Amino acid sequence: MELSDSSGSSSTVTQSMCHVRASELYPKRDLETDESPPTLEPPLVPFVPLAGESVEYLGRGANNTVLALSNYRFYLKVSNEGSKRRRGIQDSNIPLGLIEMIEIKDLFYIIISCKDSRTCRCTFTTNDLCLEWYKRLTRVIVSPKNVQDVFAFAFHAWAIEDQCNEDISSNLGHDGDDDYFMKEIERLNISVLSDNSKWRISKVNWDYKLCTSYPNRLLVPSCITDQTLEAAAKFRSSKRVPVIVWRHKGNGAILARCSQPEVGWLGWRSSEDEDLLKAIAESCQNKSKKPKKLVVIDARSYPSAVANRARGGGCECPEYYPGCEIRFMNLANIHAVRKSFHLLRQLCASPPDLPNWYSLLENTRWLHNISGLLHAANTVAATIEFEMQPVLVHCSDGWDRTPQIVSLAELMLDSYYRTIDGFRVLCQREWLDFGHKFADRGQGEDPNERCPVFIQWLDCVHNVMSQYPCAFEFSKTYLVKLAQHTYSNLFGTFLCNSGAERKRTGIGTATFSVWKHLAASAECKNHLYSSQPDNVLWISCNVRDMNLWRDLYVGPFTDGPQLTKTTEICNPM
Repeated sequence: MELSDSSGSSSTVTQSMCHVRASELYPKRDLETDESPPTLEPPLVPFVPLAGESVEYLGRGANNTVLALSNYRFYLKVSNEGSKRRRGIQDSNIPLGLIEMIEIKDLFYIIISCKDSRTCRCTFTTNDLCLEWYKRLTRVIVSPKNVQDVFAFAFHAWAIEDQCNEDISSNLGHDGDDDYFMKEIERLNISVLSDNSKWRISKVNWDYKLCTSYPNRLLVPSCITDQTLEAAAKFRSSKRVPVIVWRHKGNGAILARCSQPEVGWLGWRSSEDEDLLKAIAESCQNKSKKPKKLVVIDARSYPSAVANRARGGGCECPEYYPGCEIRFMNLANIHAVRKSFHLLRQLCASPPDLPNWYSLLENTRWLHNISGLLHAANTVAATIEFEMQPVLVHCSDGWDRTPQIVSLAELMLDSYYRTIDGFRVLCQREWLDFGHKFADRGQGEDPNERCPVFIQWLDCVHNVMSQYPCAFEFSKTYLVKLAQHTYSNLFGTFLCNSGAERKRTGIGTATFSVWKHLAASAECKNHLYSSQPDNVLWISCNVRDMNLWRDLYVGPFTDGPQLTKTTEICNPM
């Protein structure tokens, strides 16, 4: 059943769903059990299913392992405790959304490669059984065409119907429970109500008609009209017009973001876009001081930016923007990052006793890319903190490298974003509301669009935490669980490509949010945390100072995404 009508309204349909039982909307499937050898008892389901979860296939692999496949996860249980100790084999609990690829190796075993770099090997007694489980797994990891078929919707519907009130109130909640936008405006001392305010809140995108991948409220200079914004948006890729996202409370310098200008080979220009960038720079000037230039941070290399002119893009021409200073960061694009991550996953799946392991790690260039991102964030933070200049960040489309740089710089400059609540606000604004394409990057059908951009950013945060272990209210376990739930399909937080899509499909009210679940977990809190409100984090971003995120990339599957209380209270079986 669709959750929205053709006009995009979801409230009427959502109300009508209240009269439909979860078992009718998301019926459970019958269990199919493989034949067991006569010497063995039929296997039992090795876990307590979540609300709405039904086990479809149950069988045995080699060495008496138990395999279970549900509409949410694949579970491999190692029955022989001696094998666990001798061979280092552990149980594997893998959400289906986390699986990237299934491969058959040799005759009797399957390799499951996951989006968080980990791999799982399943060995079988016969080739026929191996092929059968390969077909089952291959079939269930295909991304559904309708987002409502994702398990997060069934989980929510069954949990609500089963009245798991204690767990829902303490451990689960919905996205959009509070309005962070106005709270951030007030916290950052951005005046938008007085007659002489330098900024205003524009609702030109209120219905997402200006830019479908932007939030519906935009912070812009007060002298810029909605008509100017509409004209300037036509000059930016995907109409992602320059807007303000953060302000330094001490010196007043602002941080803005956008996409590349559509200069093309003919060198097109837009007077409205030029006026907008000039107004952004002037909006944070002190009358008693000399005006400062707006520093444009282009995440690409200069040759890459120029090459984009062949596709209608490009970069700001200095002669058209005399009040701007352009700096290029030379960061890898999604295709290079995807290749780097693929090599990293291959390495992490290799035997741990390889004598040249570290040289192979260097060849992946994964830590080089992490270092480059942190260097770019350092540049932005230093420009704002020391040079007291406003900064505008963009890459090509403004939804990959741009949120990486912007959110890292904000994390370094503003201690609020190092709290559990502040980190949620940071992710919500820079990644979700400003349209990072989570669906295409993680679940998309086009392999050229897939790339672990958000995982790479979390890896950067992990490296910052390694250098400042007492500066964050949340722990590294929090980051690991957040990375896993980005793809787990247990929550609706990271579904779809934009806020407009999430609103149209009713995700905010028909699925649970990951944030409240993580905040309620004791192991996600950092007991070494020491609040230092005015402390700026300066990162040593040399490659030799980077740490491989072992807890995520080579950690066990036993700590995979799951809900402790929900498995106990919301057990539908």
